[in-house]
Amino acid sequence: MDKGFVGIILFLGSLALALGLLKPAYEEFLSLKDQKENLQVQLATKEEYINELKRVLSSLAQDPSYVARLDTALPNSPDISKIIYALHLFSVQSGVELLNLSQITISQVSPKVVGADQQGSFSKNLKMITMSLELKGSYRGLRSFLEKLQNSIRLFEIESFSLVRAQAKFGFEVSPALNLSLRLKVPTY
Repeated sequence: MDKGFVGIILFLGSLALALGLLKPAYEEFLSLKDQKENLQVQLATKEEYINELKRVLSSLAQDPSYVARLDTALPNSPDISKIIYALHLFSVQSGVELLNLSQITISQVSPKVVGADQQGSFSKNLKMITMSLELKGSYRGLRSFLEKLQNSIRLFEIESFSLVRAQAKFGFEVSPALNLSLRLKVPTY
């Protein structure tokens, strides 16, 4: 055989062997490069989050009334009497009748609901007050009641609702009345 031919075969064999040995290292390099890019994105997101927290902290330091409003929206004790008073006040202001308030429960919120990455005392102490209430009134009055719930400084979450026409007591009705049944959630910590 020709020496040139043997040299080409040896060269191609050594090239194939080198590529076979380098390919896994190159794939690992690409994998590490992708991991680095993902970590850089995560770092940028966390830095953005920290900057947002710093901005909020500085705005809270400039105006202490924000903290007072947060304490009103999420009080640190489950004072049900204040919630009932607020619901009664909303019904009176809206011109609707609060017929029934029942099934009041206080439950601990699981960390999965709050967020798995939050391990602060807020997530450990968050409680949810749930209650059912029934109201009777005109469409406008009930709408006004719901607007007052929505615009309240206190957080109210409507879990479910039902709106039906009220039964007439004596077979006739001066104005059409509606019954509204609500299931509310009220957070506290």
